Amino acid sequence: MTMVSNVEKLEKLEAKFTSDDVEWRVGSTTKDKSKGMALPYITNRAIQQRLDQVVGKGYWKNKYVPWHNGSQLCELSIKVVYEDGSFEWIDKIDGAECSDFEAIKGGLSDSMSATRSDLF
Repeated sequence: MTMVSNVEKLEKLEAKFTSDDVEWRVGSTTKDKSKGMALPYITNRAIQQRLDQVVGKGYWKNKYVPWHNGSQLCELSIKVVYEDGSFEWIDKIDGAECSDFEAIKGGLSDSMSATRSDLF
């Protein structure tokens, strides 16, 4: 079995997502809601599949932590295993408010999903 280096894993994690992984939602709208700004985002499903493929299903996890006014934080953790068998969890946290569309589900997805256009 060939081991993939940490550099190769980072490159795979940072690779641009395909257009199949991009969905759109309406951002800010005009007062009468007749026009809105289209915002691309990477789906939560695509992020989970990328993590499964690159680091493995047992080597990452996430948890949601309630924040203020109904918003939530998502803590994403990746297990790093060293050559001597020791390991540590590396954590990153980001958050989002409840969204206008499917408020709770949208907020959970937004807290994990990327909305940066440099990812696709």
